[in-house]
Amino acid sequence: MRAVIRKNKGKLETAISYRDKLTDKIKYKRIKVFETREAAEINREEIQRKINTGEIKTIGEINHKKRFGECIEEAFKKERERGEYKSGNTYNAYMGAYNSHINDEKNGISDYIVSRMTTKDLQDFIDKKAETLSKSTVNIIVAVIRKGVHYALQNNFIDRDITVGLKIWGRNPKKAKDNVLDYDVLNEILKKTKGTDIGLQMLLGASLGLRESEILGLSWDNIDLDENIITINQIIVRDENKKPTLQPYTKNKEPLYLAIPDALKENLMEYKLIWDKKMSTPGAKNIENLLFLNRKFELTNPSSLSIKFKKIMNENGIEGVTFHGLRHSYATMLNEDGLSIKEISKLLNHKNIRTTKDIYVHLFKDVNKASVSAVNKKINM
Repeated sequence: MRAVIRKNKGKLETAISYRDKLTDKIKYKRIKVFETREAAEINREEIQRKINTGEIKTIGEINHKKRFGECIEEAFKKERERGEYKSGNTYNAYMGAYNSHINDEKNGISDYIVSRMTTKDLQDFIDKKAETLSKSTVNIIVAVIRKGVHYALQNNFIDRDITVGLKIWGRNPKKAKDNVLDYDVLNEILKKTKGTDIGLQMLLGASLGLRESEILGLSWDNIDLDENIITINQIIVRDENKKPTLQPYTKNKEPLYLAIPDALKENLMEYKLIWDKKMSTPGAKNIENLLFLNRKFELTNPSSLSIKFKKIMNENGIEGVTFHGLRHSYATMLNEDGLSIKEISKLLNHKNIRTTKDIYVHLFKDVNKASVSAVNKKINM
């Protein structure tokens, strides 16, 4: 590194020239702008003295007052300006991780001076979080950390990526096999809730494996009762203000076409009569022809569906099963009926088969055991 004077828009600026470790190119970090060469030369000499004496060892030390939290917040701002957040859910997940963990007053790291941070600082923070949080949550926290570090790199607040080499781990999440509702029990509950919003929502989850966001985004325009086909191509998400909003599937996600089971078709036809009557009342609003709206005829927040489901589970003495557990029940049922991992993955609308394998590894362990048993019966040398 060395201190230099450069011309910039008719004025003079002092800067530090250095070789970028990633690109091996010479770069310049501007320090200050001056009107005269004399003033610029005095500043250049002072900077060079600090370099020579070791007061400035890295580019990052020049920006010694920049907090890590500021880097993250400014990174978020730039990404929003570029329109990178297609889903409010994604933005809320990142902001939730930042506010709850990184920006936590007692245990956070947002007040750390970014130029003084090390990989060890980040690893110690991650290790502490991983003791109580699931790996998926830790992954989100690390994604936010990387945003701040990369912003600092791009703006020359630091001269190396301190996220390289981080070990990401966390507590094992609740296993899918433990979050499954027995279909005999489910049928009894569906009988009790028939004709209600939550009853049909549970049936959609259990008979098609739909997520809460997909169910609440379902429109009558997506349902063809003549051809017995439901098209899933939009979801309800929470925007930056945590308000529900209708969002089409993003470009990297194909629409899902699902056949309608008999029981679901019957319930949809009955519910349509109830829905038509509801829509004929004064003040009713038909938002995008959606099946489910709240009492004010507004979009339904996905969290309210989870709350209603939990209440019903409690009333029936069932613990540990979430609404998403209906999706796990659906996958388990498909597996028991002999569908392949590839077929199940397609019906669940996973981006790739690896996701299905990771979530439902217990199902395929059983399949492997069965295959070994079959071979053992036939081959005996």
